[in-house]
Amino acid sequence: MINLLISKYHDPAMNLAIEEYLTYHYQTKDPIVFFW
Repeated sequence: MINLLISKYHDPAMNLAIEEYLTYHYQTKDPIVFFW
């Protein structure tokens, strides 16, 4: 699911920012809620 969310963005910099956010906040926040 996370990969599907990231794949929506074509900007590599945006992908990196999303990956960093998910990596850092995954245990305390719901990435699905954040991105949807």
